[in-house]
Amino acid sequence: MSITEYKTISELENKRSKLEREKNNLQKKLVSLNNQKETLNQKEKVLRNRTSCLATSTLKNVEKELKELKKEEEQEKKVISKIENEMEETKESIFKLKNDDTLNFYIEECTSIMSSEFIEYIRNNIDNIGAEIKKIYKICPENVIHYWSGYSGGHMIPSGKIGIYDVSIDINDHPLIISKGFNFKEKLYTYADGGVYIFYTDWFKSYYKTFISILNKKIKSKFCFEDLKLTIKNSCITLELV
Repeated sequence: MSITEYKTISELENKRSKLEREKNNLQKKLVSLNNQKETLNQKEKVLRNRTSCLATSTLKNVEKELKELKKEEEQEKKVISKIENEMEETKESIFKLKNDDTLNFYIEECTSIMSSEFIEYIRNNIDNIGAEIKKIYKICPENVIHYWSGYSGGHMIPSGKIGIYDVSIDINDHPLIISKGFNFKEKLYTYADGGVYIFYTDWFKSYYKTFISILNKKIKSKFCFEDLKLTIKNSCITLELV
């Protein structure tokens, strides 16, 4: 079944668990392949210093095995990448089913606007980005200072907005791009020891991951710069001169 054919949260949770098991099994296989590859690499290194006919023929066999192992390794990595993408889609579907249409519309609207604004930012600053060779950005929740009555110090708490920040600038500084505000029904943070320690709630962590996943996909689909290589991993966006 495709993701859209799953009707309930329970079915999606089962699907996610199954994908997680498949991913773990493939990662174990990758470790095994890598160990085999290291053994063969050591053998290849030794054989290159031997001159007998037997050593030459053995070297050819080792090189052939290495080539096959590398090919198998690449295939497994592609399958893992496909599974990870499917897992992200599953998480998004679970989040959407758990929350109302107003919030889902808000996420779609904000990620569409932010992805377009980020592409426009790149277009307007491409010479400066290229001059730095490599530029890194991070998608982070905006944190604002909040003061509790009877407590002299303030603490940074999430506002609910999510921004794209240039990591070469202080992450607490103004973001390059930020989502608009929203009246969240769920709690975004909790605290302990009278407000001394602030923690994101599980709901906000899930929301943040979902927001990032959707935003990343839209940035990838709109990216159109031949002189720059785009790499996105979770909340980190890297632009590198080709």
